[in-house]
Amino acid sequence: MRRCRYVVSEDAPLSYEIMNNRGVVYIAIGEQYLREATVSATSVAEYNQEVDICIITSGSAADEVRSDVFDRVIAIDDEELRRDIRDKVYNIRQAPYEKNLYLDTDTIVLGDISPVFESLGRFDITAAHAPYTTVTVDGVPDAFRELNTGVVGFVSNERTSTFFDDWTRIYDDQIESGRPGERVPIEGKSGLEDIGFGRLHDQASFREALFEGDVRFTALPREYNFRHSGRAHGEVKILHTSNKRRRERLEGLINDSVYGRTYVRNKERIYYDDGRTVRTEPRIERLMSRFGSAERAVVRSELVTRVLKATNLFDVASRLYRRVR
Repeated sequence: MRRCRYVVSEDAPLSYEIMNNRGVVYIAIGEQYLREATVSATSVAEYNQEVDICIITSGSAADEVRSDVFDRVIAIDDEELRRDIRDKVYNIRQAPYEKNLYLDTDTIVLGDISPVFESLGRFDITAAHAPYTTVTVDGVPDAFRELNTGVVGFVSNERTSTFFDDWTRIYDDQIESGRPGERVPIEGKSGLEDIGFGRLHDQASFREALFEGDVRFTALPREYNFRHSGRAHGEVKILHTSNKRRRERLEGLINDSVYGRTYVRNKERIYYDDGRTVRTEPRIERLMSRFGSAERAVVRSELVTRVLKATNLFDVASRLYRRVR
């Protein structure tokens, strides 16, 4: 399907026609994330041809966006960008649709995602539970789980506008001051500085803003944001992992059967309820990754190189090494 490019800037306000529909939204600042977003958006279009796709990116990169993949391009002035995770929090509100599904660039869509938009006919925001809560928040009970902000559905209305204001305010306070009395219930971690992104970690502030706000919220099932180890029952619709090799392997395996199964990442196996087990990583590849540092040390050793060359075995060893890799 030929997609039609529509560029939006601050000087060109969105029309009602654009607002009165639904679409997938990416925020991709930088060459790597632009490439990832293009791959992810291609997977959206493969299974959801009637869904609009928008990318929010830097003004300097807007001309590089593929018009055959994205329907709309929203260009942000380069001087307004932080070029880190903050750009998601500060710019997600620019999503141009009435019903929006924000996706991180390290996602792959494997099926029909229209049920997300259907749920947004009744609720304002939807997101999946994170695997665990990273930071305790005063006033928010443990029973209210932290949510993953890599897949977020939301309606553009006054309630979500207020929610995004609250999220940004709490997030800015967190960056500036941390979280007084914070406790990180993760072994070996003692505070925000010890977890991914440090004070820029945005899920704690999202959780607090959601708990304190008045938006109508529903949780996405795991199959709509399948990450790390976990259980699935039914078709996985959105696969989400930053490890490209793992994402590519799971993409071809996770829906081989849609019945009950559990993916265990550190084992690189899928365990089915009927007793079957599928290895998601070839045995030799797993061994190579496990002993990767030792292998590199040997291969790059100057002494090993000199010995191989002296015995005329260097070319043979190089070919064998490449084949094993």
